[in-house]
Amino acid sequence: MNVGPKTAVACWLSMMSAAAALLTFGLSNDSDAGLRDTVIELQLLQEGPTHSFVDYCKQFENLRQRGFFSEPLQSREAWALEQMRMDSNKDSKIVSSNFKMNGLLWCPFPTKGMTVRESLDVVSNLNNSSLTLWPHSTLLSELGRAIKENSLESVPSLSPDQKGWRFYSLAKDISEGARIEHIDVTSDRQVGFHGGAFECVNTDVIFDPYPGGLPTSPIQLIFYLDDNQGTGIYCLNANDLPPNVEALYGFSGNRFGGLLGGYFAQRIQQMPGYSNEAATRFEIRDVSPKKRGIPDEIGITPANEVVDFDFPAIRERLPEIGSLTLDDAYNSLQAKAKEQDEIIDVFGMELTLVPFLIAVVTALPILGLLFLGGLHKHGSSALPEVIQGLPKVVRGFVVLGGVSVLPACGLYFTSCRVTNALPPLVAPLQISAIGWAILSLGLLVWVYLSRRSN
Repeated sequence: MNVGPKTAVACWLSMMSAAAALLTFGLSNDSDAGLRDTVIELQLLQEGPTHSFVDYCKQFENLRQRGFFSEPLQSREAWALEQMRMDSNKDSKIVSSNFKMNGLLWCPFPTKGMTVRESLDVVSNLNNSSLTLWPHSTLLSELGRAIKENSLESVPSLSPDQKGWRFYSLAKDISEGARIEHIDVTSDRQVGFHGGAFECVNTDVIFDPYPGGLPTSPIQLIFYLDDNQGTGIYCLNANDLPPNVEALYGFSGNRFGGLLGGYFAQRIQQMPGYSNEAATRFEIRDVSPKKRGIPDEIGITPANEVVDFDFPAIRERLPEIGSLTLDDAYNSLQAKAKEQDEIIDVFGMELTLVPFLIAVVTALPILGLLFLGGLHKHGSSALPEVIQGLPKVVRGFVVLGGVSVLPACGLYFTSCRVTNALPPLVAPLQISAIGWAILSLGLLVWVYLSRRSN
């Protein structure tokens, strides 16, 4: 390669400038990391309750039912029979041998119409644990009483327009020999006429954001009966119950504060580009038992809570975005983050990031080959004069550092710098850094040996 000494010197200086620019960018602080973290946190909130969230709640409830957080409770089936007072009446068997009762899972989650501040209140409130809702004891007790009185023909007949008619119709069918196979507590958002043998709407999980009393989602109780002639189904809502009878509520097992924080900590760890890794660490600690204000007939109180993920990036920008809806805040900050990720500051100049990286990564090999060609032909004359006067050993280390180490480090640190801003570029830049170090070192050894042989 016929490269003159002046051209080689120019290539050396250009190569050093490119490597220095990469190092300057790679070692600079990522001032936009907080903005991107806010966008990622908002993304998780505004996507709504996903299948992974439902699975998380169900797994947690299964652990609680098995006594993972406390001593296992009396089975709900045994509790239901006790409330109906049928366990001591051997002549009045009203449930089948495989009787089951399924509760309604209540997992609080922000709605998209909420503001950022309201959503943060939901997910950061330690009271907002998942709950399992069951038939109320007054409902079961009244059903047992009505069954007994029906069997004694002491219940007055009711007309279909009277409150509680369907409930007492259920009791009458059971008193005539039907058996309860299972009871399901579900949510029905289209509450209408319920009763008789037809398929009911069956939703087994609700996401009302504030479990601080009763859910706003319409609730229904489904009784599946086996009367030896087929399966009858009774769907009852609050309007189908007699006066002074509560439909449901209560929960099974200890409350576990911080459920939502634990879920989001797991999810945030899976999100590429989130920089605040320390914020995702959470721990479980014991606290003194205290009531959380949720109706519970068994009187269970919490024994644990979580010190967990609390959306630090959103909290930092709360004065700016707190009054916006989740969607509006997400769309606004996402556009802003994308715009800022495209611009970088190098030596006081604002440059477009991707074209800058493409230009530098493309220019480095060309400049390196031209310089090495000049070094092979002209020796130390291919170096700037200030380097030519250095001792031979020192000059060798300077050449090694300038040709191999400095550009490779620049590429590597740049790959670390864009980990959160442009994750797809990380692997190519790291491969380029390794390739550059190996190839340039090999060419330097070849130049040294070939000049020595001459």
